[in-house]
Amino acid sequence: MTAPAAGRTPPPLPAVTNTPGRVALGCGIGAVVVGLLMQVFSVAVVPRLMMEMSLPPGELWKFYAPFQLAIALLSLLALAFGAAGLGRSGPRLAAVAGTAIGATTMSQLAFGLIAPVVFAFSA
Repeated sequence: MTAPAAGRTPPPLPAVTNTPGRVALGCGIGAVVVGLLMQVFSVAVVPRLMMEMSLPPGELWKFYAPFQLAIALLSLLALAFGAAGLGRSGPRLAAVAGTAIGATTMSQLAFGLIAPVVFAFSA
């Protein structure tokens, strides 16, 4: 390569982005937000549902299912796009963060679904 002539600036380097990594990060953040909304739902709505509709605790899964499905979908998308983003050259921080958040929320969801079954058989 030759040095630029005196007084001239070299052309800017093209911006390198990692779109799958950014999508993974967005999906991971979305999964966390849905989890927070589920917690707000648990505190603000579930007691009222149980009192006004006389719902037994065993019937509450119907209300939590949409939240859990959304978390599962967003977590799987974060893992898939994160893996694709990690395979690319360029910046990988968003892909790493999205993959980590996706793996964390997916493991929380899995343990949350498995724990009642384990406790039911252990008693």
